[in-house]
Amino acid sequence: MSFINKILILSVPFFVSASVFAETINYTVTSPDGYYYIDGEKQKELTFVPGNTYVFNGIPSNHPLRFSTTDNGIFGGGTIYTDGVTVNSSSVTIVVDENTPDLYYFCLYHSWGMGSSAQVASVVEEEIEEENVPMMTSYFALVMGGVLFSIVLLVQRMKTIVN
Repeated sequence: MSFINKILILSVPFFVSASVFAETINYTVTSPDGYYYIDGEKQKELTFVPGNTYVFNGIPSNHPLRFSTTDNGIFGGGTIYTDGVTVNSSSVTIVVDENTPDLYYFCLYHSWGMGSSAQVASVVEEEIEEENVPMMTSYFALVMGGVLFSIVLLVQRMKTIVN
């Protein structure tokens, strides 16, 4: 492996890992005994992460899954939560953002409490302390210098190959 390849392999993961990518999380929903099972776990307590999309697949037609801000939804005195929610014949998709409240999933047809909670993780923004800024700037400059150096070496190597 050439020196240039080593530099690029070392540089790329830094930039990829520094980015946060939204995910689509798929769950399989069943109801063999009158309660929801999410991926095989009865009345699973869920945690939603803002930025992610959650797809609940295989929902039985006789137990349509819905969300509410109230435990047990419309049977607990609440309403159906619809922001970012798409309902299809056997699936429900919810796109969670920073404004999504803590939710509960429940059955639209049955009042005995088939579901559970779906808490939304809070996004913590860390403050950068002023004394760390010079160090961070130096680190960034070092990394960018390495990337630029890698690009220069790559261009020189390509010129050598072409000639």
